[in-house]
Amino acid sequence: MEESRKFEKYGDLMVSIDWISFTIRKSVPVKDAMAYFGFDIAQFQEMPRGLSGYRKRYCHYVDGKGLVQFLADGNNSENDMGVHVDVSGSAVAFFLEIFHGYLLADTPWNEKAVQIPENWDFRDAENLIALLFQRIRELGDFTRIDLAVDDFGQFFTVQEVHDLVENKQCVTKFRTFQYYQSKSISDSSLTGETLYIGSKKSDAYVRIYNKGLEQKVDMDWVRWEIQLRDERASAFSDMVLHCEDHKNTIAPIIVGVLAGFVRFVNLDDSNRSRCSMLQKWADFIAAASSIVLSVPKKKSSVENKHEWVRKQVMPTIAGLLYAYGGDMSAVFGDLGVQFNRNSLENREMFISAFNNLVEVQEDERSWLRAI
Repeated sequence: MEESRKFEKYGDLMVSIDWISFTIRKSVPVKDAMAYFGFDIAQFQEMPRGLSGYRKRYCHYVDGKGLVQFLADGNNSENDMGVHVDVSGSAVAFFLEIFHGYLLADTPWNEKAVQIPENWDFRDAENLIALLFQRIRELGDFTRIDLAVDDFGQFFTVQEVHDLVENKQCVTKFRTFQYYQSKSISDSSLTGETLYIGSKKSDAYVRIYNKGLEQKVDMDWVRWEIQLRDERASAFSDMVLHCEDHKNTIAPIIVGVLAGFVRFVNLDDSNRSRCSMLQKWADFIAAASSIVLSVPKKKSSVENKHEWVRKQVMPTIAGLLYAYGGDMSAVFGDLGVQFNRNSLENREMFISAFNNLVEVQEDERSWLRAI
């Protein structure tokens, strides 16, 4: 159970966006496409082969699981294919983190890189996603968005959902379902379990699978995943962007999309569309609608703060120092005042790093004196 502890902070349910794909329709160099979201081409590895009709493929892997990839230089000479971007799995949080840094950086003309409404709290995950969606729609079109609702043992197992579908207690516009299991040859133990409602070839379908088995963690964890493509993905982004207040609204939208595709009922009417809703399903939808969208954050460290400054603002700092003849005070002003603008958490992090450095230096001096 040690592996499962990292999930305890999320409680019994979690709602998230698990995949984003879009195409920038403007004809731009790939490095400019990356810069629209705060990336530098130096952060990516150019792969030996292209993909999906593009000759160039640039990849950045996140923790060995998530992937940010930019595809460029399309094969179709008659129709500009633009630049295609895929952001998968845990890389969604990383992409938002980089985009967040991009929003914080002022341009040399004292403007924000993206126009942000007054009093907009872009530290809030849902507002940040709305700004990202706005940026994508300005530049191109969504081609895929995956939405996820994670149930940590509170409501349904995959087997229970399969039994409800088999028993004709699922009301949906989808026409087909598929159920798969994989087992160990040595002891026949279950190693994978997935239920598809709808066709994987369509512009929308629902996948329910045993995430605990997939991740090889000893815990009850079922993921409900809705995959939206093309116009369906754009329609979801429209719902997000048309909210007057994005705070605590994206999670209910995601749950609403799921509830719009499938509904589980009691067989208490000859016409299934008029059957009463299964109470457990009603409770699941109500509980999931009441929580905040989850975007797991990368833990701050002095190292990643340094890396962000080096990649995002160091060229500007170098230029300013050159322009002011190396006068540090003209560029930075009172560094003590600037330090106190940090949050309490960040100030404590920097002070702790300094104290650790002092301890290391003192240990080195003690060692040298002992020689």
